[in-house]
Order: sequence, then C-alpha cells, then structure tokens
Amino acid sequence: MSRFENVIIGCSSMIGVSMIKKIDHRSTIFTSRKKIPTIKKGTWIKQNLNKKISSKIPKKVKKIFFLASPYYINRNLFKKNSFKVEVQWIKKIIQNISCEKFIYISSSSAYEKNHVIGIYKKKCENIIKNSKIKYIQIWRPFNLVGYKNGLSDHFHNLLIKLFYIKRKKKHFFRGSQMDKKGYSSVEKFVSLVFFYSKLNKSFIYNYRNKNLIYVDDIVKIFQVAAKKTIKIEFSYSFKNKKKNLNKIQNKVRLAKNVFSRESSKNVLKNYYNKVFNRNAKLLQHL
Repeated sequence: MSRFENVIIGCSSMIGVSMIKKIDHRSTIFTSRKKIPTIKKGTWIKQNLNKKISSKIPKKVKKIFFLASPYYINRNLFKKNSFKVEVQWIKKIIQNISCEKFIYISSSSAYEKNHVIGIYKKKCENIIKNSKIKYIQIWRPFNLVGYKNGLSDHFHNLLIKLFYIKRKKKHFFRGSQMDKKGYSSVEKFVSLVFFYSKLNKSFIYNYRNKNLIYVDDIVKIFQVAAKKTIKIEFSYSFKNKKKNLNKIQNKVRLAKNVFSRESSKNVLKNYYNKVFNRNAKLLQHL
C-alpha cells in the first residue's frame, strides 16, 4: 500500500477546501482539475474525472473521500442529465482505486422524488453500497454554508448575486417568507466527517440543523451585513403568503440524523461578513 492513506476526490469543492485545512497533508493525496494554493507540494494531482484516472494516484489506499459533483448553479440544474456524469465518476473511481473505507458526500435532495440532483445521488449511493468496499459512510447534509471562489445558486448565495453583483434595488421572490431553513457551517461538518471516518462502521446519516429560521430572516441578515459593509440597500417581497409544506420531512425524521448545534443566524452572519470583508473586489468580477 502507498504511504498515502487518504485520497480526496474533488478537493476544490466547498467541502474540499475546508478539508484541506484540517487533514494531514503528509498522508493525503488531493485531486481536482484546478490546484488549490494551500495544498503542500507533492500531494496534489491534477485529475479531470471525465478523463482517464491519473497513474500518479495510488491504486490502493485506506480511505477515499468523494466530494466531486457538478456545481449547483441554475445552468446545471436546468440542463437535462447534467448531474448524470457523477454516476460515471463514482464507477471510475471504484474501478481504479481500491480502499477499505469510502466516504461519500451525497445530498438531502436524495429524499425528493424526481429531483434533478437527488435521482443521481441515489444512484451513486447504490453503486457504492453494492461494491465490495468494507466500510461505506454516506452523508446527506442539509444547507451547508462555506466559502470558496465562485458562488452557487443556493438561496443564501442568490442574495449576493442579486443585490451585490447585479445591483438590483428590488426583487420579487418565489415561495413564502414563512418557509424555514436550518443552516450549518461547512467547518463543523467537516470536523464531524473526519471524526466518523476513524470509526470502522458503515452508515447513511443526515446532517441537519433543528435551529430553523424563516426565509424572510435570511434576507434580513443579508440586508444588515450588506448595508454595514458595502452600503447597499434594497427592497423585496414574496409571491406566496402561506408556507410551503415540505413533503420529505417524514422520511427525514425516520432516517438516522446527526444534528448541528449551531445558530443558523450566526452561521449566515459569519458567512456574509467574511464574504464582504475579504472578497468585495473579487465579487465584482463574478
């Protein structure tokens, strides 16, 4: 076996960027299409998963952390089968790299029927579960927040795109201001993933936060941060007066859950302050 115990597939993802800061670089190989400056020399390997697996990646390791996925942006969401490619990536990795433990970051969308992402996440999960890997750990996180270059089209980032980048003064949101979400920091999640990865056990766990906040409060948190740091003011309203019923809640409750103990409001406040204070000039070019 190689001296490298771990391989991280997709280290340029939001979760991957956080993992880079916490894992031992001496025993880890990082792979992605683009190099991350914080990775130590000699441990990063360029890998486009649409191409042949690099011969530089060890053929046998103890753990594989699979984080790669098409980016969560509207262009991918509305493009038919855009997320299907992840199924092929999973197959390719399993066929080319032998491991004792496979840690896969799935999605809460796996609970939704015919969800454009969820249907392929479930297929990926099934491929891993039907493999001969000894220990399989699958995480389905809900509403993770963390910084990386580039912005997804999740609601908390949509606010930045609308009011900071596009400079809109008013917006009419779909949905209801009475809908609720629970947010968790990617840093806390990564620490938990590492803790469980040391255990010789297989599981499928949700990771979510019971500390829910109204969607209207999310916009207000953004408003305060934007007004304070980048002097932007705007108005908004919502299409629906009544909250939407979440049809997946019963499935989620019956599944095995690991709960974040963070304040959703604080998670978002910290995120917006970090983005605006450190990267205002960069955001202008996104």
